[in-house]
Amino acid sequence: MFNIGTMFFYQLLVALLLNVCVTVHGNSNATSLKRTELEEMKNKNNCKLCTCVGLIADCTSRNLKSLPQDLPQDITTLNLTNNSITHLPDGLLGQLYQSLKVLDIDGNKITAFGQYVFDGLQNLEFLGIGANPFKPELFHHLVYKPLKNIRTIFVSRFGDESKHDSRIPLFNAFEGLQNSTIEAIIYEHITFVPFLLEKKYMQFFQNCHLKKLVLPENKIYAFEPGFSKFMPHLEIVDVSRNLIQGTMPVNNKVLEIYLMQFLKVIKIEGNTQG
Repeated sequence: MFNIGTMFFYQLLVALLLNVCVTVHGNSNATSLKRTELEEMKNKNNCKLCTCVGLIADCTSRNLKSLPQDLPQDITTLNLTNNSITHLPDGLLGQLYQSLKVLDIDGNKITAFGQYVFDGLQNLEFLGIGANPFKPELFHHLVYKPLKNIRTIFVSRFGDESKHDSRIPLFNAFEGLQNSTIEAIIYEHITFVPFLLEKKYMQFFQNCHLKKLVLPENKIYAFEPGFSKFMPHLEIVDVSRNLIQGTMPVNNKVLEIYLMQFLKVIKIEGNTQG
């Protein structure tokens, strides 16, 4: 039978156990907090040339001449826009920052994009490479191939403006996207030479789920018949501010787009209409 002494003993034991649990839990929280603070301090120490917040490294307009190599290795977003980077060594981005999901190197001075420049970036979902004076002969047609989880590729403005065929390697690079996860291609103002959008470039999307094709200000004057069959999942098409002539949508040059099964939006404003 329990007596008062026994009850007191058990109450004391329970109180002690509860106190131990609270202390351990409190210490655990404190330890976790200290680890978080240490990680933040480490990130700040590794971001001498850039601004790091969480997993984002903002290196915009820092007059960088080369890829910074001392950023936290677990960053998922790296913004290198508007710098003076001239060269990206093969595989270095993937070696240093393999967790990247967003990479924007728009507005630099990169003249070459080799086959292996994006090796190791298997987690990348967004790539922006516009406004770099790349030379057509130095833009490899398989440059996109290492990007196993890519969703969006954005290119704006010319490559080497002295080269009239700078758009061709950008379209040839679709070959590296075969059987990929690509959902959106945004090629804006990449050439000043009128051209026919040929289906040979689009055939590489046949086994993809491309949903968005944005090609404004590109001097497109027509589409080769049959090009749309390679992109049956398209939902958004933007061919605004090109050179497509004729009355819309009766114009047979774009009628094929209107007949696509999943199409939701088509932008054609700013074309020369007859």
